[in-house]
Amino acid sequence: APKAIEEIVQKWKLNYPELADEASSEAKSHVERGEEHLARDTTAGYREAEEEFEKALVLDSSNDRALAGWVLA
Repeated sequence: APKAIEEIVQKWKLNYPELADEASSEAKSHVERGEEHLARDTTAGYREAEEEFEKALVLDSSNDRALAGWVLA
């Protein structure tokens, strides 16, 4: 499973080139924003949450909270 996750994350990197300058420590901020979007419990909120969790995983692919949030979104 980890290899499959890494393959997906590599594809997401192409979607978020702006993250190249962000440090992996910024993943936490993306996770927090994703969780806020999930809490809204709206269709748009889930899509926005999904994007935030993807960004977090691009920055830190071992982030379990980001992976769990992405699955929920």
